[in-house]
Amino acid sequence: MLFIPLSVIWAIYSNWTHDGIVWGLAYLPVVNLYDLSLITVVAYLISTHYLSIRQNQILIKDNNLLLKIAGLLGFWLLSSVLIRTLHTYLGTPLWYQGAWLDEQVQTALTIFWTLTALVLTIISSRYQKRFWWFMGIGLLAIVVLKLVVIDLSQTDTIWRVVSFLGAGSLILLIGYLAPLPPEQDENKTELELGTDKDSGN
Repeated sequence: MLFIPLSVIWAIYSNWTHDGIVWGLAYLPVVNLYDLSLITVVAYLISTHYLSIRQNQILIKDNNLLLKIAGLLGFWLLSSVLIRTLHTYLGTPLWYQGAWLDEQVQTALTIFWTLTALVLTIISSRYQKRFWWFMGIGLLAIVVLKLVVIDLSQTDTIWRVVSFLGAGSLILLIGYLAPLPPEQDENKTELELGTDKDSGN
């Protein structure tokens, strides 16, 4: 259990400062030793979650906590991969070097986060996962706040236009392709579970 918090802390901190270059090898997004090691951490959290469920072991009071942490860590990882990619090929700053003040980084993050919200809400709507749908909408709210607070004040006109057009188009897609999933009837679910148990006996 100690490995889980240590690996999460390492992944969060190293993503903030590391440029992704290991042993002097050229940085290729995702397919490099550093990013692959971080993906392994996320995969470890997900596998631990499902393995504990399969073996009926309660590692944490909230059974879905590991899955939530893995999702947030995966989002942080992908955002950092984008930052490292821009840093390698366009010379933009890393997180700790002031990425928040760079126009290209801000535009890229805005579009990427909106794309992430789009994918998350579409999948959640398709499989009727209200919690993850609201997570996607929450991310979308963060994007809108970022557009108003950061992009509007710190970026030049061209990058501002790209950010607003890109985010606005994707938000329209979310409204069209990813409606709010209906609430599931808990009583019906319990009845179905009971029926399955009876049929198993």
